[in-house]
Amino acid sequence: MDLVWECYDQTFPPASKFHPPRDVPDLTNKVVLVTGAISRAAVTNASPKELLVKNAKVYVAGRCLIKFQNFQTDIQCSNKPIFLALDLANLSTVKRAASHFYLTQLLLPALLAGCKARVVNTAAMSHYLSTLDFTSFKEGPTRLKLGSKRLGNILFSNELARRYGRHGIVSTAVNPGNHVASPVRFLLHEPQDGAITLLWAGTSPEATEFNGKYLIPWARIAEPSSESKNELVASKLWCWLEDQIALQTRDVQAKL
Repeated sequence: MDLVWECYDQTFPPASKFHPPRDVPDLTNKVVLVTGAISRAAVTNASPKELLVKNAKVYVAGRCLIKFQNFQTDIQCSNKPIFLALDLANLSTVKRAASHFYLTQLLLPALLAGCKARVVNTAAMSHYLSTLDFTSFKEGPTRLKLGSKRLGNILFSNELARRYGRHGIVSTAVNPGNHVASPVRFLLHEPQDGAITLLWAGTSPEATEFNGKYLIPWARIAEPSSESKNELVASKLWCWLEDQIALQTRDVQAKL
């Protein structure tokens, strides 16, 4: 894989053949949970709005009701999202990545009960230059950097695909591209562009066959880094996350 080409191709993607207003199907009777829409409003506002326009029942998870109300005003849609009070950092001694893992674990019964339920995790080009250092998972000077977080998201997405793909779950990792809500604030695209690949992964009929894939701007499949495809590292990460959740849950129960 040519790293320079991958970075160039994902920064300057060709025009998308997937156009959400035209190509997102009717989502009546579909239920969608969106995280990050309130804190990263510029890109993720476009995703729930398109989902609502196509009649999905959309839950928007967040910590602040006031921010949600502002978000609801911003999207200007007749169909209204539902606020779900949720703090993904509420496990006091566990990193945010473990909290996302825990949320997915709690949702597994519902995901398994669905037909081709989809889990879309956010990735980024920065994962190509990253490795996963387990000593950086705790608060401190070696705290997990953005690229490692995105690499961790892909590893988690791939492991979820391996463990539950045969049970009907479709797990993908998506680089939404550089946009005004992106940490990489150069060569920016419009906010609605950042939603294209997310919506492609989450709604298109063909995406039911994308289990374990890495998706890039705009609505394309690409090869992630070799590190992100390391099944031993992915399994180790999964087990580490399970251990952290178990420890935290035991500590909470001991305080009751």
